[in-house]
Amino acid sequence: MSEVHPSFLAWMRTAGDQVAGVLLDVDGTLERGGVALPRAAETLDWLHSVAKPFVLLTNDGNHSPEEKAFSLTQTGLPVKPEDIVSCSDAIVEYTSDHGLAGRKVFVMGDLGTPCYAERAGLKPVRKIAELADCAGVIVGEQNYDWEPVFNAVINYFVRNPESFLIVPNPDMYWPGKRGEIRIGAGGKARFIKMVLAEYGVELEPLYLGKPNPAIYRRAFHHLEGRGLIDARTPATALWGVGDSLRSDITGANRMGHSSALVLTGITPRRQWESLPAGDERCPTLVFEGL
Repeated sequence: MSEVHPSFLAWMRTAGDQVAGVLLDVDGTLERGGVALPRAAETLDWLHSVAKPFVLLTNDGNHSPEEKAFSLTQTGLPVKPEDIVSCSDAIVEYTSDHGLAGRKVFVMGDLGTPCYAERAGLKPVRKIAELADCAGVIVGEQNYDWEPVFNAVINYFVRNPESFLIVPNPDMYWPGKRGEIRIGAGGKARFIKMVLAEYGVELEPLYLGKPNPAIYRRAFHHLEGRGLIDARTPATALWGVGDSLRSDITGANRMGHSSALVLTGITPRRQWESLPAGDERCPTLVFEGL
């Protein structure tokens, strides 16, 4: 079993060329419950001061970078919108790859303000009456009447099984207040798929967020577009840092990146220690925290 290092920041200060860029998780890594975690602000300040390329990689797909950056600055973290890549940012890649610019899409719930679909060049609609004219559906989060929307979307795919179902956040649930959980976009999409499958319609949702590759490709293009890294950057020199074995560590490992688990969020030490050797959830290094 690998040792647990005390601080990712302390290690990174001595790592040199081992770290060409950092993909930092947010919830459970930089902050928890609206409170900045120890060394989170110091880590961001250091990354800025040495011009080390980094992005905050989040499965929060229903808050725009502007909204997310504002909420993080309220916790004392020095974050700008351009520091953030959300799972919903990957809608840009899908729109471009499939020539969908200008097409209507039906959006279930919130998808950020400004809307990620609109930023990607799509025309988002939320009125069920307009669903038949849409090229596909995007599953957002919260603030809509599930029963009529689910019925309308399921019947849309019965009639249009070739259309796409984009799911920015693949998570089944996300943590709410007072220890409660909320059903995530991934959970809603899996329900839709299950109902359709029982009816005899096969639908494969397109999941964009961690641990899926779409968000990582978007993060790389984001850093590349800002001139911070280039195509020659070794995959292993990019470090995915987070508190989730299932999303942060697995996602980084699948992309060939190095991975750093921090024990400040949802992964208890015993869960990491019980992993079999060679498991895709095994991190490169483990840290008590940032």
